[in-house]
Amino acid sequence: MNKKYLIKQTLHLDTNHPNFKKPLVLTHALGKAKEFYLHNNFEYKDEDYHIILRRGMKTDGASNARIFWNVIPPIAGKYLEAAVIHDGLYRSNAVPRKEADDIFLRVMERLGVSWWKRKVIYRAVRLLGYWSYKNPKTKTSFYSQFVIVKKLNKEEKK
Repeated sequence: MNKKYLIKQTLHLDTNHPNFKKPLVLTHALGKAKEFYLHNNFEYKDEDYHIILRRGMKTDGASNARIFWNVIPPIAGKYLEAAVIHDGLYRSNAVPRKEADDIFLRVMERLGVSWWKRKVIYRAVRLLGYWSYKNPKTKTSFYSQFVIVKKLNKEEKK
């Protein structure tokens, strides 16, 4: 992260949203179309998981082909927070791929993403996400320092 950065976009969730503690703030790398970094720690917690993405984690938002950007833009939409969590889970290998995809679907639902858009995005990651999940360029221990996933036990769920 020793490049020059420009805060491109700050996205705030409803402060009353029960699953997020802080808004998502992304820093955009100058000259890089889809290279963003978490400007602050970002946390998600529900009845089964507590996920912390640490400041500095790299993301490209919703990874998809440019032809689909009008319908599913990479750095916009209600699903962005879910996409950033999904990027962290994929890059860190913190959970198995199917579990990462299921968490992605769950977070999109909690964020109010429409049923049809959730299903399209989920099916796309199930069909095409294998190569990204197995990509050796993203499977380094470097990314694990940015992602903490805790499965909550019965006591913590209460």
